[in-house]
Amino acid sequence: MIQGDVKQKKHKLSRLSLLLGMSFIGFGNASTAAEIFSLEDFNATFKVNAFGVELGESDHQLRCQMQNCVLTTDSKPKGMVSLFFKERAKEQIQLQQTQDSLSWQRYQKTRWRNPEDKTPKVTTYQAIEDLTSQRKIVQYPEKNRTWPWQAHLYDSTSIAYAIQWHHLHGSDFSQLNLWLQSSQQQHPIRFTEIAQAETLTLDYGNETAFKYQFGDARYTIDLWLLAKHRAFPGKIKIQDHEKNNTIGLALRQAPNFAKP
Repeated sequence: MIQGDVKQKKHKLSRLSLLLGMSFIGFGNASTAAEIFSLEDFNATFKVNAFGVELGESDHQLRCQMQNCVLTTDSKPKGMVSLFFKERAKEQIQLQQTQDSLSWQRYQKTRWRNPEDKTPKVTTYQAIEDLTSQRKIVQYPEKNRTWPWQAHLYDSTSIAYAIQWHHLHGSDFSQLNLWLQSSQQQHPIRFTEIAQAETLTLDYGNETAFKYQFGDARYTIDLWLLAKHRAFPGKIKIQDHEKNNTIGLALRQAPNFAKP
């Protein structure tokens, strides 16, 4: 616990030093500070590994208009594996980003079994106002299910970028109550590693990274954020202890931050 507190303090000091450095070089205005600690538009491609083999690629893109952001992914098989695995999936996630918060709004996944599939499976969960209770809830319309609304709730894809956002803001992860939403359940996230400095080897070279580990009774998730690229997620590893398998995503090349 003491070691974790020290790491949190060091992380906050690093953020403070960056802010002070910005002011000394003439970039210390509030709007620039907000941009520095916010998620920027980007394009990135991850290779996907599962069952010990490379299955394909997943393209991720973020586009923001004022406070409204849309995160999209397009995952598909590639190479020899595409002869056997035909499934393709696209996700669209709506987020609201302010200087002080990153709020999840909606998740939708469309999955095709093969290129000829005319009836893809659609999974949606979204934040709505319940007219009866006049409270915000999470709705799964395809299955007519609902869950309570949680302030720091994210889906399994946007959680990596939410951790990036909180890392940039110097949030105290030992006190941060993040929740993970899926089509089956929602559950709180518990961190076992916070911003551990490591050298990460990727296809295009080595990167200095901050490692986070978190999960619950079923899942253990390892996430590496790249120090030189605005703490962008460089690698994600998800271990499913019930199914005894592991899925991994790793950047093909450094992320491309799109300019407005």
